[in-house]
Order: sequence, then C-alpha cells, then structure tokens
Amino acid sequence: MATRNIVPRANDEGNIGTALKNWLKGWFKDLTVAGTISGALNGTVGGTTPADGSFTTLSATGDVTLSTHLVGGDGTTNPTNILTNGDFELWSAGASSDPDGWAYNSTGIRTRESTIKKLGTYSLELIRNGADIRCNQQIASPKGADYWQGRTITLGCWVYATVADRARISIYDNINTFVFSDFHDGDSTWQFLTVTHTLPSSSLTHIGAYLRVDTVNTTAYFDGAMLVEGAMSYAFSPKPLPRGGTITAETDETKFSHKIPVMIDGTLYYVMLTQS
Repeated sequence: MATRNIVPRANDEGNIGTALKNWLKGWFKDLTVAGTISGALNGTVGGTTPADGSFTTLSATGDVTLSTHLVGGDGTTNPTNILTNGDFELWSAGASSDPDGWAYNSTGIRTRESTIKKLGTYSLELIRNGADIRCNQQIASPKGADYWQGRTITLGCWVYATVADRARISIYDNINTFVFSDFHDGDSTWQFLTVTHTLPSSSLTHIGAYLRVDTVNTTAYFDGAMLVEGAMSYAFSPKPLPRGGTITAETDETKFSHKIPVMIDGTLYYVMLTQS
C-alpha cells in the first residue's frame, strides 16, 4: 500500500511537535514552507553543489554564518573597493580641507576627526550649517562611463550620528540623480549604511558616491567608505594599487616633510619616509 498524505482537516490547523516537545530529526526529499521559518536555523543547508541547497531569498533577523564563501553566480559581484581614501587617512591639503580623493560641494564644515572614528586614525566629520552638506567622490574614470552603463553598484559606509534621520549616504548618476540609503538612527553608535543602485544603460556620464547630512543642522561622522560592483556590500578594504601603473613622484621638498606624494594612473598615493 502506498504511503498516504498526512493532511489536517482544515487549513492552518494542528502541529507536529510543540515548543516543549520537539521531534529529534526529520528527513525530506523536498520541503516547501508557506509561511516563515522562525527560531534558530543551525546546521548545514544544502551540500557541495548549488542544486543541493539553493535559495531565491534568504533573510534572517540575526547573524548568518557561512563556513565557505558566498559567490555571485551571475559574475557581476566584485569586492574590490572603487573609492580612493575610503578610510579618510590621507589629508594632504590639511585637516580642514578636502580629504584626498574627495570633494566638498556645499556649505558647512568638513574636517578630519581623530576621536570619533571607526577605523584607523581618522574619520570624516561633516557639520551641516544652514544647508545640506555633502562630500563626494566621482568614480566614472578610469574605466569610463560606458563601462558602468547598466551595471549594479553598492555603496557602504560606517556612519556615526546623535540625531535621527539626518545622516545618510547616496549614489548619484546624471539620469536618476540621487538614490539614498536609510538614515542613521541617531543613537550615538556606528552603523553601517548601504545603498544599491543599477545604473542607466545609456547616456551615463557621471557617477558619484556621496556622504551627507541633510535637513537640520547637526554633525555626523563617516569612516570606511566602500563602493563595489554588484548588489552586495562588503566590509572595508582599501582600494588596491594598480599593477604596471605609470609612476611620477613630487620632488619639491617644500611640499612634503615625511611623505612623498606619488601619482599612479591619476590617483594620489603617499610614500612614507623613515630613517631606516
């Protein structure tokens, strides 16, 4: 006799096990869940091939820990940071000027901060004063705007704020203008904000990553900015030096003391000098 289905008399009726009395194990060829999976999800999902355990969407309220790597199967995810000086360690023009690689395009104050920081020695402090303040970096070059047309990019950054709904980050393109992240909660902690945007497939000329304080005068801090190709955000890593680049060094000793500015394929870096 074939095994019969176990079916409740009415929809949404009955349970298998209880919160206090659990079944030890279960084996299923296929499992479809009409509602949600609650509680702790521990153990192994799937095997060694995608067909053994694949998801369209996997969401969780807690941490999801992987014992292997998470790889984008469509070949569009690249964890390389596109931003120069995303950790705001370089301020060759001075502590109250633009951080290297970034531009300031509004009223207010931007300055180097050494106390409230998430990574390294410094963070970027933005103080809104009468109008929204933005610090940005344009990223269309060196690959050119044509390369980025139709591609998806993700900007992430650590943000610290004491007032809710004022500090956030955004991606700009000349067709859609600004696409925004959520605002910081204003709870005096570092929060990692992200925004993902698919760029237009034609007529693209400008692409920018923006750090901003909007609407009301207040102060926020930014550190560890990371812009990558693909729809997934990554923990901060510095933009790598290009291989085989053309190097020119500034030799005017009046422009530096213990470090030499070095331009590599249009990007400014510094060579630190030591007595040894």
